Amino acid sequence: MKTINLLTKPYGIPLTVRMIEHGERYGRGNCLEHELNEPLIEFNIENGLEVVRYCISTVQELRSGLVIDSSQPELDIDSESIEEIQKWLDSQSSVGLCR
Repeated sequence: MKTINLLTKPYGIPLTVRMIEHGERYGRGNCLEHELNEPLIEFNIENGLEVVRYCISTVQELRSGLVIDSSQPELDIDSESIEEIQKWLDSQSSVGLCR
């Protein structure tokens, strides 16, 4: 499992980002299996408080931050963190879809 841990700005909320590749299990109790070829990127904020997933191509195309929950702006992922995540994705040579 490929993951990166960082703190979002300006609130310093712990964020774990996980790449889910074809055939890997995910979800509550690992009850789901990723069946598509394009990897998913999972954002886990504060140990499961909020979990969202996007296709890798969507994350690579982001040019600003990412709103996780519009009613809780402290959970948003800032643009600097998105850039760090994109650099991490670029470093994952086994992923053919990275920029």
